[in-house]
Amino acid sequence: MKTTHPLGAPFDPKCYLYHSVMAILASTAFGKRYQLDDKDLAFYGESLEFMQSRTSLLAAIDRIPLLRLIPKYGNYERKVFETARDVTNSCKQQYMAHLKTHSSGVVNDFCDALIEAKEKAIKTDGQG
Repeated sequence: MKTTHPLGAPFDPKCYLYHSVMAILASTAFGKRYQLDDKDLAFYGESLEFMQSRTSLLAAIDRIPLLRLIPKYGNYERKVFETARDVTNSCKQQYMAHLKTHSSGVVNDFCDALIEAKEKAIKTDGQG
């Protein structure tokens, strides 16, 4: 994300703040330090922005199902669901990678906390 700001133009920090917050959230979830120009971080940010920008359109398609028959709207819906599936698959891959390296009792990030909770639930169900 190496961009330069044009001289004389007002500076809009929205993009930088958005990417910084995304980096913090992704680091908390996956325990990996992300740089602002990281490919994975850009994928999450672009995907979430894309889905967020189409929310009202999806609500309209949900309320008026006949809109799905119009290619423009059907493609919007399909693309949003594909994007959501891609984000879900990426998160699953991160989780599966954590399963391989997880040490019981050590919680470094949200994935580790999920694994610990899962192990605790399995242990509790086995005793009950």
